[in-house]
Amino acid sequence: MKDWFDSTIGIENATVEVGFVLFPDFYYGPDRHQALVERKEVERLKLPTFPRASERLVTTSEAEEHVEQLIQYYSDVIRLSRKYSKSFNQIRQYFWLRLSIANGSGSFCVSFPWYDTLSEMESVLRCLGKVCTTTADAAAWGCYFR
Repeated sequence: MKDWFDSTIGIENATVEVGFVLFPDFYYGPDRHQALVERKEVERLKLPTFPRASERLVTTSEAEEHVEQLIQYYSDVIRLSRKYSKSFNQIRQYFWLRLSIANGSGSFCVSFPWYDTLSEMESVLRCLGKVCTTTADAAAWGCYFR
């Protein structure tokens, strides 16, 4: 592990972003594959209209000046979940998040698509909150960033 850590390259000006995954519609049909694919039982969701890099993702920095639109989007998801008596487990994908680390030049970007919730991201965020400058730090925190 020491050889791997010693061969890493430091990245300057890296920024951590949490993104909110957006869906263009709310599916209220049965939890069957064919029905999910056909998507006949949906209601459109009004996506935020402010400028962003991706239509289906809003980063924290993009949302900072437009929080009201993001609140409205999630309010609609909750309203529709109540209308169609959907449990949280049936709609949790509407609350998925994405974690990424990138630098401004775009020469470095790491995404963590398997972390869907803030609680799943906490260990990574905790590691990033501490600057790991030695192999001992990295081992103690369970991270390998410097």
